[in-house]
Amino acid sequence: MENGTEIPGQLSFKEKLADRIRKWLTRIPADEQLEFIHDWNIVADEYETAIRVLERHILEKERQSGRDKLTKLPLRELFENHVRGILEKTPEETPDITALGLVFIDLNNFKPLNDKLGHKIGDQAIQATAEIISETIRTSRDTDFFERVSKKEEVVDAGRWGGDEFLAAVELKRLDEIKIVAERLKDAIDDPKRQRQHGYTGSLPYSAAVGGLAFTLHQPQQQLLAVNVLAEKLFHLADQLMYKSKEEGRVHTGKAQVLPNMDVDPPEVEVCLSDEALS
Repeated sequence: MENGTEIPGQLSFKEKLADRIRKWLTRIPADEQLEFIHDWNIVADEYETAIRVLERHILEKERQSGRDKLTKLPLRELFENHVRGILEKTPEETPDITALGLVFIDLNNFKPLNDKLGHKIGDQAIQATAEIISETIRTSRDTDFFERVSKKEEVVDAGRWGGDEFLAAVELKRLDEIKIVAERLKDAIDDPKRQRQHGYTGSLPYSAAVGGLAFTLHQPQQQLLAVNVLAEKLFHLADQLMYKSKEEGRVHTGKAQVLPNMDVDPPEVEVCLSDEALS
């Protein structure tokens, strides 16, 4: 069955056992055969109904899990919830964490690659990228940051934002760690050898545009914004840095700040890139 319907050319549960039932009937007295068939049909119908209910339950659980079937990464909604959870943490809950890092990743020239080599190869590129992102962040040990991540994997999460776009959320001890993360990710994703190691068989190598944003947690002005609004503004800034990377061909990183805008009445709170950009 597939989504509660019979797959063409495939026998149902009842049909598969029909031959066995006929053989069993030859061993049952004639006056008991009708009763047996009646009872059997009831059991078979209930079994098939239970299987359909189970299949629907599994599909619903997969939908609710928010996981991408191709990469197994969280989809946008689940990833956004993860980031909001970080922003909601109190200083007591994050004594060793200074900032939230967001790394926005977009594959360069993915559409031409997908069109020329086919969707199968395109899917391989998406899967390979997802694996490289997770592997790079979770196994690198050249800095204190990556050492911490390797020992406590829950401090980082990556998600598929949509299409060929990915996001990583990282809890940072220092603002400049965002540069380490972003540059390491770009180097890893752009490496043809790493791409092949993760199952990419296309004849065209691909690369990524990477933008990294660092945001100091627990800023006083942060409390003036709803968490979902703050998260959305941070995603937007990280996206801007990624597009700057795409235009110039190198990693761009920066830090976000929350500032009051006194030029409007009533005053508003803005989230913007600091002039003291990291790159």
